Amino acid sequence: MNNPSAQTPRGLEDQLRTMILSNVTVSNDSQSRGQPAARGQPHARGQPHARGGSVDGPWKFSGPPPSAFTPQSPQSPLTPRTNRGGQQQGPSVAHGPSAFSGPQILQRPRSIQDPLHTPGPGFQAPRQNYHPNMNYTNGNNYQAQCQYLDRVATAEIHQVEMAPEEGSLKEAFRAKVESLCQSALQEGYSGDMSSIELRCFGSLSSGFATKGSDVDLAIVPSWNSSSKTTSGLRVIDRAIPRLLEKKLLDSGYGARLLTRTRVPILKVCELPIPELYAALCEERKNWDELSEEEKYPPPPTPGIPGTNPKGGNKPTGQKPNDENRNPNKTSQLGRPAHSVGTSLEGKTALDSADGKRNDSNAYSQRRFDTPWLREKALGPLDFPKSGVGIQSDINFENPLALHNTTLLRCYCHCDPRIRPMVLFVKAWAKRRKINSSYSGTLSSYGYVLMVLHYLVNVANPPVCPNLQLAWNPAQENADPAKALADTLINGYEVRFWRDEAAIKREASQGKLTTNRQPLGALLRGFFQYYATPGYGVRSFNWMNEVLSLRTQGGIQTKQMKGWTGAKSTLMDGREVRHRYLFAIEDPFEWDHNVARTVTHNGIVAIRDEFRRAWRIISAIGLGIQPEGELLEAVVEMQPIKSPPPTLPPSKVETAESLGDLIKQVGEEGGW
Repeated sequence: MNNPSAQTPRGLEDQLRTMILSNVTVSNDSQSRGQPAARGQPHARGQPHARGGSVDGPWKFSGPPPSAFTPQSPQSPLTPRTNRGGQQQGPSVAHGPSAFSGPQILQRPRSIQDPLHTPGPGFQAPRQNYHPNMNYTNGNNYQAQCQYLDRVATAEIHQVEMAPEEGSLKEAFRAKVESLCQSALQEGYSGDMSSIELRCFGSLSSGFATKGSDVDLAIVPSWNSSSKTTSGLRVIDRAIPRLLEKKLLDSGYGARLLTRTRVPILKVCELPIPELYAALCEERKNWDELSEEEKYPPPPTPGIPGTNPKGGNKPTGQKPNDENRNPNKTSQLGRPAHSVGTSLEGKTALDSADGKRNDSNAYSQRRFDTPWLREKALGPLDFPKSGVGIQSDINFENPLALHNTTLLRCYCHCDPRIRPMVLFVKAWAKRRKINSSYSGTLSSYGYVLMVLHYLVNVANPPVCPNLQLAWNPAQENADPAKALADTLINGYEVRFWRDEAAIKREASQGKLTTNRQPLGALLRGFFQYYATPGYGVRSFNWMNEVLSLRTQGGIQTKQMKGWTGAKSTLMDGREVRHRYLFAIEDPFEWDHNVARTVTHNGIVAIRDEFRRAWRIISAIGLGIQPEGELLEAVVEMQPIKSPPPTLPPSKVETAESLGDLIKQVGEEGGW
């Protein structure tokens, strides 16, 4: 006979189990403990994937996806995360159970109507539990994402690559400008320099130029044989840049010398519009009327803390930022960032046109009311992007720029996938408006280094060798001592494998890489590397790491280099700000951060765009509604300029006489 009292606990247990299961979902995992993983699905914990996988043809992959896409640890399935710039990063939900043993009990996600977890405006609920860093990607999803990127890249590269005809026109423009510079030297200069050559560097010479790219030119002087210097180092006379500027203006070209840059830059345009040309001529006239002391400020005083010990201007292939043209800093949504901004029409926010400190209230009003734009508004002296013919930047005192260009061109020869990958990333950054060092984001040169870092150090197997580590003195000169001396420029080691004919030959024979991934797969890995914050995949640590192309492994730390806080240096009598929010070491100038122009708002925008790109890519093949097109252009509304705030008049300004002032004070004081 059954005992009723003995069944009471059993009945309560059944009721409790029913209540629990009514609010959970039991995962029927086919990869529970003791069951093998299905073909094409991620391996269970303890069974790592083989890295890479072979490729047969453009879309035929054999083997599982790379180990970089293994399942990740579960996360709280609450609401979409919001980054520092206010942009949503997509919902954060629980990961798939395939990496864990036994059946999984997954808590139901909170309703998006939960008042404690209300998503921001424009949020769309996902069609299924999904997070861009998780691995729901089986072989089919991985292939679909790679195919998508390959299709998009092929179409975009066809639109943005420079045609040979455009290259010929720009070479003719370079020759015209060089001829004018030669004439200016003969007419108005009597120093040690005998002639000037304008040598092309940058993207137009490296092979990474896109349609409409500027012509980057470096001054290469020839010196009189009779001239001598005590130091052995010849320096271009400080009057030369202004001499060339005047000659170009008199010849009808648009010309403007930027002096508040890391190295002097003479900006030139072929067909300036009348308003721009008049403004440039007026600016030049104003400069001519200055005193000699105002035209050429004294050099930095030796021994001042923060002064570059190696002597100031150290050039690079990067286009420098005009320190006084950064916009005021606010977030993308118009919320003020807690940092000091600069710039209104060539003046710092702390200094007015006459050099005196602005009123603090007016500065504070500008700082918090002016929204930050990824693309700064053009001033009367700025060259528009189109409508003024061919544009050029002429660099002075820039010997390393030519070696930087040669290094990039040698990398371009290493593999046929490198050039289209760089062109696509540059086009993407331009569409999303994160490619302007003048506005606080990153120069195109910086994005080239980011791509090369991934291809050399992260792709597995590497797509190309490290050309600096592959340097062999015997390749350059029979005498190793002479080879070492010849590759030392301004105290920097300019040493890399630069035999372009040999690189092309070995690349054509397939000796430089065993990586056979298509372009789409490389782009997928590139965006994942810079977008994902770890979670078991290899990723870039934006907070602590420095991209270092010359280094084995490609990474140093900010602590190792002492790049842990912003610094100021004096260059030609002016203060230049060096930031390290984003750190990319120049391949030759190890003490120069290519990303020094990136501001707080700039780094937020860059990281947001990488995350957005990865969310779009990783949603392919999963039935997830994308948040937009990968190459959708960012359109910013220019803010309406408001008049400067009017401060209340002081007592002295309102008092008509000393007696009235005493009367006012007496009435307020009660006497």
